Amino acid sequence: MMRFSQGFKRYFANTSWSMAERFFSLTAGIAVGICVARYLGPERFGSLNFAASFVVLFLPLTHLGLDGIVVRELVRRPEEQDIVLGTAFWLRAAGALLAVIAACSFAWLMPPCNSGYELALVCWISAGIVFDAIGVFDLYNQANVKMKYSCVASVIACTVSSCMKIYLIFVSASVVWFAIADTIYKLARFLSLGLIHRMFSRVFGRLSFRATLAFEMLSDSWPLVLSSFAVIIYMKIDQVMLRYMTGPSGVGIYAAAVKISEMWYFFPVLLTQSLFPAIVSAQKRGDHECRSRIQRLLVLLTAFSYMVIAVVFLFGDEIVSLAFGAHYSGAAAILRIHIVALIFVCFGVVRGKWLLVENRTVLAFWCTFAGSVLNIAANLFLIPSYGGAGAAWATLVSYAVSGYFLDATVGSMRWMFVAKTRALLLMAGQYVSIRNG
Repeated sequence: MMRFSQGFKRYFANTSWSMAERFFSLTAGIAVGICVARYLGPERFGSLNFAASFVVLFLPLTHLGLDGIVVRELVRRPEEQDIVLGTAFWLRAAGALLAVIAACSFAWLMPPCNSGYELALVCWISAGIVFDAIGVFDLYNQANVKMKYSCVASVIACTVSSCMKIYLIFVSASVVWFAIADTIYKLARFLSLGLIHRMFSRVFGRLSFRATLAFEMLSDSWPLVLSSFAVIIYMKIDQVMLRYMTGPSGVGIYAAAVKISEMWYFFPVLLTQSLFPAIVSAQKRGDHECRSRIQRLLVLLTAFSYMVIAVVFLFGDEIVSLAFGAHYSGAAAILRIHIVALIFVCFGVVRGKWLLVENRTVLAFWCTFAGSVLNIAANLFLIPSYGGAGAAWATLVSYAVSGYFLDATVGSMRWMFVAKTRALLLMAGQYVSIRNG
């Protein structure tokens, strides 16, 4: 009978909590999101998604690239976790305030935000950023394999926000109230996670700030801040550019496709986050052990991507029609293009964590910077002629170049390119193994 180590059981339980929470949040989010999209229609739904994408562009100022670094430091020096968390908390609080000011200021200065209700949408959605500082406790839970606390807080917040949105549809509320509901979600999560840690964690009351540690973490994280901006740009700039080049209706149809596609991004992010402490531990035992674990992770994520892509290619029209209705029928073609990028999203997430383990954050920045520049250029070239489909092609090409092909151009990352190629060919490899067996 197979026996599992205590470490494996802890990581499995941690991942199970996260998977359960994500399943609940995704199920509720998709169901409520579909209702909201049907109620608002492509134009107002497009304006709401444009505002959300606009605000997300400033989100790196809140996180300051600290997430992986904080987890790394908590694993390396658990005896100073109160100092690590306290320093990260106040850094993120200052960054959140700066992000809110920047988002509202740029929205006020730039058309079409500075007229009509889109400015109000941006201001209300950005207000929720101030509650992101509590996210340091998510990092504590990741490092200590205690994701159940974060999961409970997320379920509470998701339930509150979902019920509010259903009520808003019932009373025929304006689109601005749906932006307020997004801020309510972050407020509810802030209060829930803070209360849970106050009740069950002794670290909450002992948080302290250390200036030298802040300087040390920011010194390591500044390339990650720039990298985060690059990532956000080539993940969200398409909807902002579509708003300016095609109008809000085009954004609404594109956003419907993207919501179906991006709902699968949780799996590579969640699995990689859950296994990140194990990868850090493996790296201490040598490159071979670390690379072996990364190869297995790449194979698993690639197989998952293949299955999702196959389902979307076969049933894309039915999925869009059933979910969003006839007004969003143009989203099916966009979805089939955009979903292929899932493979390269998985590759990018894994490589990002490995570069963080190796403390090569500058290299991570240049990879994502190249992808963001390519994405902007491709959007400028393709959107005028192909609209939402052009934006989807721009996303796919930029993700493929940034997440896969660039690895072949850097000597220290060439092994990662080989590992990803092996993962891409896993079906052929399995076939050969069966024939040889």
